Amino acid sequence: MCFTPSVSLLTAIVEWMLALIMFASFRKSKLAKFFVVLFILLGLYQFSEFMLCTTGNLIWVKIGFISYSFLPAIGLHSVLSYFKIKKNTLLLYAVPSIYSLLAIFQNDFVHFGQCMTFFVQATTILSLNPYLAIPYEMYYAVFIILAFLILAQAYKRAKTKIEKKIDISEMIGIMLMTIPTFILIIIFPSLGIMFPSVLCHFALFLAIMFFASAYLDEKRSLHEKYHRMP
Repeated sequence: MCFTPSVSLLTAIVEWMLALIMFASFRKSKLAKFFVVLFILLGLYQFSEFMLCTTGNLIWVKIGFISYSFLPAIGLHSVLSYFKIKKNTLLLYAVPSIYSLLAIFQNDFVHFGQCMTFFVQATTILSLNPYLAIPYEMYYAVFIILAFLILAQAYKRAKTKIEKKIDISEMIGIMLMTIPTFILIIIFPSLGIMFPSVLCHFALFLAIMFFASAYLDEKRSLHEKYHRMP
């Protein structure tokens, strides 16, 4: 009995619906444009799990890898842009771009992939080569930690309640995605090779909290616009 396909497809639909709602409704939010892309990629990862489980084609492991590789860069970019820290932001995408090109052009990038009860298990060239894995893992960890620390500092300096709510919503989203993932991996070390699958399943909580942040940012922007009107 494999429940992964139905769970992954449902999660993808939810994340894509949230992206569509943000794109259509949150036109004034500075965060929404980043989160729309983030949610599309999250949904694409879940859809890649669904397709791997239903077709067995390992090309979906590559597609899933590429989609989740850009998540930390987009997340950190959204934080830097929101707080008007815009120096060399294109460099944020260097690591995921290089590894995505590796996934596309390396014929033996994927060694194994299967659908399990709740998660997808996959082995790529990164799993077998620490010289490739360590820089990628550092990129993932450092970008998530940096985004969280910037939000924490911004929360301390925030002057209004709505600004604090925006910052805390994003921080809670990051914690709800990462903390349960690491707890599972520590308790069940054998899940280590399924890290992306575990992380992206818990990313639904991040999507919900980021959606709340974009909604609050939309309200803040409209409130500021209203008070600037003569």
